[in-house]
Amino acid sequence: MQRPERLLGMHWFNPPDWTPGVELIPGRATNPDAVAHVRAFLRRIGKRPVVVGSAPGFVVNWLQFALFREAVTWVADRLATPAEVDVAERSCFGFRLPFFGPFQIADMAGLDVYAKVFATLEQEPGERFRMPDLL
Repeated sequence: MQRPERLLGMHWFNPPDWTPGVELIPGRATNPDAVAHVRAFLRRIGKRPVVVGSAPGFVVNWLQFALFREAVTWVADRLATPAEVDVAERSCFGFRLPFFGPFQIADMAGLDVYAKVFATLEQEPGERFRMPDLL
C-alpha cells in the first residue's frame, strides 16, 4: 500500500439516497485529518458519519444480524409468524430507533430494569441472554 495514512473505509447502507448513516473505518495508519476531511464531506452531502473500529460487519450489521437471528428463533420456535415479528418490531422497539439508540433506550428504561430483565431472560433462553458485564 502506497499511502496507508489515507486509507479509510466507508460502509454505506441501501438505499444510499435516503439512508443517512455511513460508517467510517480508519486503518491503523489513517491520519486523523483524513477522517475529518471525509466526515466533513459526508456531512455536507447530508449524511451522518460515525467512526467505528474494523470488525466483520462493523457495528450496524452486527446489530442487524443479532436482531434477525432472534427474530428467526421466534419463528422457528413457533412463538410468532414472520409477519407478527415484523409488526411488533416496527411498531414497538423499532419505532423508537430513529430517535434513540440502544443505550439511550436503556437509560430511559433504567439500567436496574435492564439488569432484572436480563436475569429473567437468562433463565429461559439461557446463556444467550447472560447480562453483559459492562451493564
